[in-house]
Amino acid sequence: MSSVHRMVHSIAEEVVAVRGSFVKLPSNDEEVKAMGEGFALLAGHPAFAKAAGAIDGSNIRIKCPGGHDGQDYLNRKLPRHPEASATVTWRHESL
Repeated sequence: MSSVHRMVHSIAEEVVAVRGSFVKLPSNDEEVKAMGEGFALLAGHPAFAKAAGAIDGSNIRIKCPGGHDGQDYLNRKLPRHPEASATVTWRHESL
């Protein structure tokens, strides 16, 4: 296993450990409704009123370590770019 692979998993474990301090999901019907209304307003279409979150991602350019694990760093857009993703509200706040 490559050092980048171990690092990504280590960071993911840390994020999961503290997610309750930073991740806030809608806790009642009013919050869910307000979230959907915000997405509909942002998109300019009522179909988005049923949205409760959006997933956005970004490619992160790295130098491929090569070797046996080199294929783990390929994606469909650009070679050797792992992708970081987050779920966000219509205000671009992390969920």
